[in-house]
Amino acid sequence: MWRSLALGLVLAGLAVPAASARDPWDPVTKIRAADQSAAVAVLLTQADLGAGWSGGARKPTSFKAPTCPAQRPNDGDLTVTGHAESLFSNGNGGIQLDADVETFPSAKQAKARFVRFVQPKLFACLRYDLAKSVGGTGVTFLKPSRLSFPKLGDRTAAFRLPIAVKSGRGTVTVDSDYVFVGKGRTQLYLNVIAPSIQEGQLPAFEARVARLLVGRVRA
Repeated sequence: MWRSLALGLVLAGLAVPAASARDPWDPVTKIRAADQSAAVAVLLTQADLGAGWSGGARKPTSFKAPTCPAQRPNDGDLTVTGHAESLFSNGNGGIQLDADVETFPSAKQAKARFVRFVQPKLFACLRYDLAKSVGGTGVTFLKPSRLSFPKLGDRTAAFRLPIAVKSGRGTVTVDSDYVFVGKGRTQLYLNVIAPSIQEGQLPAFEARVARLLVGRVRA
């Protein structure tokens, strides 16, 4: 999920490297059949989004949380027991939506995962990871913000990291919104990337999607 910020650069026509492999500070992976089925059942489907959207479930590629010299959470004591991801895009609106679901053996572990990355240095780490991906060429980081978002599940946080990307002779501003919601043993992550001209419709859209996913959580 965490490498998904790079999708904003795909939207702007830039290439990015592949996600890094798991290191000892990533959670241990011990998939349980029941938890994996529960995670898959939460995922977004084509029917949830309607006409104009394309995509679907995909194989998750990383458990990497945002890290940087200022903040490097050690999640090596946590265990992921279920992991599912879906990716959709709206060609007409230029919106990309990545939904990621993780389950843990206990609600305590899921909360720990949430608390460790929702820290004051989170924005710095998101910017650091993105800067490494693109080398800083043609990209300007704009003012990040914490978004007002409905309280869902047991824990909720939402953030926006906008960037300005040079495209030809002009500049394209892209919003990358992150919504983190936890319920019980399940942690949900949404990354919505869209041109800033779509900004007005994002709050209602993101709240609808997050509420839909939380309603499906059974673990």
